[in-house]
Amino acid sequence: MNMRNRTRGLLAATAALLASGCAVFPSGGLFDSSTPVGGPCQTLALPGGPEDLALDPGGGLYVSVSDWRRRADDPPPARGRIFRLEIDPATDAARLTDVTPAGPDDFQPHGIDLWTGPDGSQRLFVVNHPQLGASRVEIYAVTAQGLVDTGEGGRWDLLHRPNDVAAFGPRSFFATNDHAIPRTRWFDPSLRETLSDVTGERNGYVVRVADGSPTVVAERLSLPNGVALSPDGARLYVAESTRGRIRVFEGLSGARLRETARLKPGPGPDNIVVDPQGDLWIGGHNNGLDFLRHATDPRHPSPGRVERVSPDGRRTLAYQSGRKPAASSAPRLWSVSVGAPDGQGGLVVGAIFPRELQRCAIQPASARR
Repeated sequence: MNMRNRTRGLLAATAALLASGCAVFPSGGLFDSSTPVGGPCQTLALPGGPEDLALDPGGGLYVSVSDWRRRADDPPPARGRIFRLEIDPATDAARLTDVTPAGPDDFQPHGIDLWTGPDGSQRLFVVNHPQLGASRVEIYAVTAQGLVDTGEGGRWDLLHRPNDVAAFGPRSFFATNDHAIPRTRWFDPSLRETLSDVTGERNGYVVRVADGSPTVVAERLSLPNGVALSPDGARLYVAESTRGRIRVFEGLSGARLRETARLKPGPGPDNIVVDPQGDLWIGGHNNGLDFLRHATDPRHPSPGRVERVSPDGRRTLAYQSGRKPAASSAPRLWSVSVGAPDGQGGLVVGAIFPRELQRCAIQPASARR
């Protein structure tokens, strides 16, 4: 290719990205110079990437763990796991317990949420992407014997690409469907899907499943990702990853959700955890292009962060990893996807690919924006 053709190709590609409302910039731009914020940290090893966390109002957290570095031609991944993390208030020691349910056999957990009823009963909702067959939402009763399948989960045509879930009843939940584009396997995104993410195409939507009946209640979203309810159940928060914003909806029982606000937490917001005080803890990817490269090459840095965002939009940077590998006692996770308070004044941070959690101190001097 001669220089003139190369120049024409570059100009054409740039024009196409700009004309499409390119999401490269809302998801972190072309350049990133992240440096670590937070710590010191304790590293907790896991058999896969702890992509999502769910707070237990009685104390502790649930952790969703799967091996997300898989492609269609790879061997089948190991069965995913659910762990429970508890912090001993007397010793401050962290303990991980494997509470993975007995079934199904083909289990690759993704987004999770814990529902607690007025009588204290609990159910764990789990987005499951089996290697064989369509994605599902599993519903487990939390019992003294462990997680027990209620048989009330399932799959829905309207929810063929579930990403995350926010429960509001024993059989009812909201879920983000992150793309309208079909995928043969969750582990193998197509070029069409990658281009959709880079350009910020608005083809995702939110589904409400009420006692087994699905309804699309919000549409034209750009990679809707994390979803969470306010403590009073009046507001639904939805992360639009490629637009760098949180959409706030009310009127949750209506035929269509009513958008009332937008929060700007920074680039690439992923999962959302809402604490009992109503603040949002948001994991995020600092640079969309870095993340896409990191997904295929673990050596390529993809710094991330956790921000605490109040409902009125005030932001505090609680955790951030840098571009260079760091010691385990420093914020070090790349592809950060989630953060949650540990109930003891610290922060638990999970990521998509690294096989570890970090539990870190929150520095009082962390930046407020």
